[in-house]
Amino acid sequence: MTDREMLQAILTGMQGMQSDIRGLQEEMKGVKENIRGLQAEMKGMKEDIRSLQAEMKGVKEDIRSLQAEMKGVKEDIRGLQEEMKGVKEDIRGLQAEMKGVKEDIRVLQIDVQIVKKKVEDNFNELMIVEKIALQNQEDIKKLNQKYDTLLLEQDNSKLALRMTERNSTDIEELRGRVERLELRMA
Repeated sequence: MTDREMLQAILTGMQGMQSDIRGLQEEMKGVKENIRGLQAEMKGMKEDIRSLQAEMKGVKEDIRSLQAEMKGVKEDIRGLQEEMKGVKEDIRGLQAEMKGVKEDIRVLQIDVQIVKKKVEDNFNELMIVEKIALQNQEDIKKLNQKYDTLLLEQDNSKLALRMTERNSTDIEELRGRVERLELRMA
């Protein structure tokens, strides 16, 4: 595998990781939206509980008032006590429901931590790949410099060869002249 192919494979891997990171970020958005929805639901439930608590206060005041006004009417008090039990059961039901909501939030928080860990791991992997890519770029730069040097040396060798050929031609011409001069002188 050539350096170029290796670099291309690394770049392709990085693009895949970036795509994975974008997918995880989208999942994270969904989780955050779910958490916001649950928080809004929780807020509504808290308001319902406050409302029920206010109602409960009112019921308690009514009971006190009825007890003061109707001491002798035990049947009415028993009826109110039964009603109070129902309200308490409703509150226990709401508390149990609230416990379930809290458990859901806890599970979502764990999921968010898992997603955060995955994002962190992917980021660390990306940093490693980026470091490798930078090292490969430095190696490519060095190879390009060596290639340029070799090209320059090749050009210099060609120039020296041409100069040698010219010198050879010049020497042959001078030999021819010398021989002609020697022939004339002889």
